Amino acid sequence: MIANLISRLAPEHAWLPHVYERTSGYIHFSGAHLFSPIAEVRNESREVEYVIGETDTNYPESSWLEVVEYFNDATDIFLHYLAGLGSDKSSLRFPTDSYSLSQ
Repeated sequence: MIANLISRLAPEHAWLPHVYERTSGYIHFSGAHLFSPIAEVRNESREVEYVIGETDTNYPESSWLEVVEYFNDATDIFLHYLAGLGSDKSSLRFPTDSYSLSQ
């Protein structure tokens, strides 16, 4: 259902599929949680070194602000369609067509 929603919103919000693809793993426990904090992999000894601390060495601080901005934009999109639902409780209007809540 989420993939369908993302594809329906993509024509109006071109950034949405890419951002969802890159960030949904942090919402739904996945490899993103396991692989992001890896500092070093030693193949010969099959060891992995993780770094967990107050600073992020893999991503610039500005990227975390960008994540918050995208979250705010996605929330605004949701609220826009939720407001439409409130005015017409029988259906939710998407940019490309309508999606009945009874489906």
